[in-house]
Amino acid sequence: MWRGWTGIWVAVSLWCAGAAGCSTDGATKGEVVVPGEQAQPMRVRVATYNVHNLFDTVCDTGKCGASDYETVLNAGDYRQKVSDVSKGIWTLDADVLLLQEIEKESGLQDVQATFAASVYPDYAFGETGAPASVDVAILTRGTITGVERYRSGFVYTAPDGSTRKLSRELLAAEVTLPNGAELTAFVAHLVSKVSDPGGDRRLAEAQYIRSVIEAYIQAHPGRLVVFGGDLNDDPGTAPIEVFDRSEVLVRDTASMALEEILTWREQAAFDHLYHNAAFDAFRAKTERFCGATVKQGLSSSDHCGLKSTFYLEEKK
Repeated sequence: MWRGWTGIWVAVSLWCAGAAGCSTDGATKGEVVVPGEQAQPMRVRVATYNVHNLFDTVCDTGKCGASDYETVLNAGDYRQKVSDVSKGIWTLDADVLLLQEIEKESGLQDVQATFAASVYPDYAFGETGAPASVDVAILTRGTITGVERYRSGFVYTAPDGSTRKLSRELLAAEVTLPNGAELTAFVAHLVSKVSDPGGDRRLAEAQYIRSVIEAYIQAHPGRLVVFGGDLNDDPGTAPIEVFDRSEVLVRDTASMALEEILTWREQAAFDHLYHNAAFDAFRAKTERFCGATVKQGLSSSDHCGLKSTFYLEEKK
């Protein structure tokens, strides 16, 4: 899937050269290696990142004015947006990235091409097929050995009798990392408060997604399963409680104060990570990654990112 894009790769390399802890060779950032100490071979780092409307240079809806939803970028602005998303991914430095708000697979491919071919060589994309859709994706340092898409299994019936599909794809990828660690990652992006101010549809989406993930965990009891994305609601709301009340899922930020996990404009904790409870003892930490302030988000996004680190073997 490697597609060269020399100009952006050079730009990201130069940015990394001036950024604290950033590397362009896939090495771990921000870690001090003690001489003689062995690296942990089964470390798994998973992050969720809403990149914020990675649109391209084509107006697919025919409505791309200042007041319209779709934004059409000129070539220079598109290259800058791709570079910004890549910088956010460098900052997160995860092995598996759960990404949201990418219009087309070609946009993800352009982001992927800003890295050396060995850094993030594989991905899965969840396209809904609608014009100017903002879709989900999974990007990894490892190899994806299986992909499932679950959107077709959901139908929401509104009070007026109209029906809606899952707002975005529920995408799952089975991943093997270079260190031999195996996991399955699910990514979702629930319907927004603008489209569903009452939250009934968002609640129904959460209930469906929980049922899918719980069934997968039951069928794969010895496998690390992670789930994350922009769920468009805070802890304590009905949609998030759907996941928090699961007996087999654990929210990675459950023990953290709300002000520590705000991810959208210093106003809300919309972005979440979960893992299967059987692997709770293997989670080492969960971190939030923003710009100078939470309001600024990560790189050019209005969202901060979250990253969790697991060790699938006990530390020596």
